[in-house]
Amino acid sequence: MAQAVQRLFPGTKLAIGPSIDDGFYYDFDNEVSFDAEALKKIEAEIAEGNTVYQEAVDAMIYQEAKEIAAMAA
Repeated sequence: MAQAVQRLFPGTKLAIGPSIDDGFYYDFDNEVSFDAEALKKIEAEIAEGNTVYQEAVDAMIYQEAKEIAAMAA
């Protein structure tokens, strides 16, 4: 989430708050308040980042599987 916010709103400062029952929370210091539209953009950016991350992980797993198969042959 922090990466998505900083990509969309460069210069945003963040701090991680104390732990709570459900994990932790972020504090964002930004010149503009996040409205409903900004939150939608942040959610979309997180989803895009997750997709890119998963594609990278899949590629690494595929490459590792090829190397293991080559060693076993």
